[in-house]
Amino acid sequence: MVSQEVIEEFLLGEDPEKYIVALEYDYRSGKIFKVIQDPIQGKQIKTDSFIPFAWVGDLHGKKFYGGSKAAQKQAMSTHGILIEKQDTRGDERMEQG
Repeated sequence: MVSQEVIEEFLLGEDPEKYIVALEYDYRSGKIFKVIQDPIQGKQIKTDSFIPFAWVGDLHGKKFYGGSKAAQKQAMSTHGILIEKQDTRGDERMEQG
């Protein structure tokens, strides 16, 4: 699992890797290709792994999968989806989604 600090640093632009001008994703391999325009070394393309994620609010009471927890679990198993509760650290805005 990615720590809250790593996510926060990413969202706030704290990635130490410089000069990335584009990203391409290859869904077949699950890899991303970073196009880097380094002022000294020139253009480079580097590959990296990618783990897709999404933040969602509380689904309780939303009739997700018709309100069937079993159907939801089956679909998650079929598609390799893992849901983890986000640590909001009591932040009201994060709590409300």
